[in-house]
Amino acid sequence: MIADIQGGGAPGVPEQFLGAFRTALIDYQADPALLALALTLPSETELAEAMVVADPGAVHTARQQLRRMLADSLTDDFTAVMAAMQDPGPYQLTSAAIGRRSLKTCA
Repeated sequence: MIADIQGGGAPGVPEQFLGAFRTALIDYQADPALLALALTLPSETELAEAMVVADPGAVHTARQQLRRMLADSLTDDFTAVMAAMQDPGPYQLTSAAIGRRSLKTCA
């Protein structure tokens, strides 16, 4: 995506990426804390550090466009995950509750 932006083209997200992201997102058997970590996109700093010559503008634009494309493509799935990860009772400081909150925040 970054190279597409730098070249003036329209960035796209491969269908395989969207499919893999969705498969992980809706895997209710997986540990929510692990999913939250797996589904968190790399930071702009991490992306820039991986480049030979950093282009902060292109990195920012690509990351924001990816977030928007994921949101547009997986709106129903994100909504379902947020609903499924709700804790009906009072705040709990348990690993399970922390994992649910982490995934809900990620979604």
